[in-house]
Amino acid sequence: MASSSLKDKDEGNYVDDVENFDEEEEEENLDPVEQKPRNRSFIARASTTGKSTFFSDQHGNLKFVNVIVRHPICIFFTFFAICIFCTLVLSRLVRREGQNPITEDTNAYDIYDARSIAYDSLRIAKEDVEDFYETNSRRLRKLEGQQVQEDVGDRMIWIYKAKTEDGLFTNEAIPIMRAAEATILEHEDYEKYCVLEYDLVDETTGETLPPQCEKPLSVMNIYYASEWNSTVAAEVISEFKTNPSSVDLYNRLAPCLDFSLFCDEILGTVSANATAWAEDMKVKIDSIIENWDGKGDLNPNVEQVTEFIAYMNLLFSKSFNVVFYLDSEFSVDNQKSMFSRSFFSWGQLLEGTDDEDESEEQLKE
Repeated sequence: MASSSLKDKDEGNYVDDVENFDEEEEEENLDPVEQKPRNRSFIARASTTGKSTFFSDQHGNLKFVNVIVRHPICIFFTFFAICIFCTLVLSRLVRREGQNPITEDTNAYDIYDARSIAYDSLRIAKEDVEDFYETNSRRLRKLEGQQVQEDVGDRMIWIYKAKTEDGLFTNEAIPIMRAAEATILEHEDYEKYCVLEYDLVDETTGETLPPQCEKPLSVMNIYYASEWNSTVAAEVISEFKTNPSSVDLYNRLAPCLDFSLFCDEILGTVSANATAWAEDMKVKIDSIIENWDGKGDLNPNVEQVTEFIAYMNLLFSKSFNVVFYLDSEFSVDNQKSMFSRSFFSWGQLLEGTDDEDESEEQLKE
C-alpha cells in the first residue's frame, strides 16, 4: 500500500511538472505586443535580435515583401505604368534615330544589294564545289605531269540583271558589278583555288613569268582595260558608222585576215584597196582588244566603250570577244543590255595534293 501511494504521488507530481512546463513554454511563445500564441515556423524565421534592419523588420520579414503584401494592387499598377513609360520612350527614340537602339542593323539582307548577291554567289559556288568533290571522290586523278591548279575543276557563272531601263552598261551599274566580282578576285586566298596559267612570257624582256590566275570572262575586262586608245576606237566606230557596207566587207575578208583561211579565193574577189583597208582595221581593232584584261581603272568614256562593243558584235570574227556579255536585244541601235554574265573557273588539283580526294580534304580544312 505504501509503495502504491508513493507511485501515485510520483505520477501526480510528474503530471504537474509537465503541465507547468507547457504553461511556461506557452508564455514564452506569446507575442510581446498582442500576447497571443505565435506559430512555431514564424518564430523560426524571426530575427534573432528582435530588431529591425534596413531590409527587414523586427520579425525578420523583408520590408519590400511587406509593402507588396499590404498594397498588391498599387504595386502592380505602378510597375505596369513604368513598363508603359519605358515603351513610349524607346518608341520615340526609334522614330527619332530611325534605327534599332538595341541591336545594330548589320545583318539586313537585300536581294538586290551587290553584297547580298556576292555572298549568295560565293555560298552557292562553295556548295557546288563541295558537292562536286563528294560525288567524284572515287574517281582519282593522279598528278602525273600535271601542274598544280592547271586543270579546270569547276566553273561558276554570275548573272546580272539591270534594275533600271538604262541597262547595265552605265556609270552607276558598272562599279557595282566590279565590286561584286572583287569579293572573289581580290580575296587573299583566291590564288590558291583559281586556274593557273603557266609558261607565260614577258613580251618586253622575254623572261618567263610566274603562274598567274586565269582572268574570268567578264565585261569588266573591257570597261576596266589596262589601256584604251580613244582615238583609235573613235576611228573604228566612225568607219563602220559612216559606211554600213564596211561591216559586210570586213566579214567577207575575216576568214583570211583573222584565221588565214581561203585567202586565195577571198582576196581574188576584192580590190587591193579594200584588202589594205581591212588589214588596217584589223590592226586597230586588235590593238584595243589585246588590252581587255580588267587591270585598269574604269574607262571615263563608258558610252564609247559600249558603242565599240556594239560594232564588234557585228563582226563574226570578233563577236566572240563580246557576245557572251550581251543579251539578245543588244545592238547598234539599242546599246542597252538588261542582262550580262561573268564566268569563273576553279582549278585543280590543289597545292600539296595528289588526287581529288586529297584536294577535297584540303578544301574542307
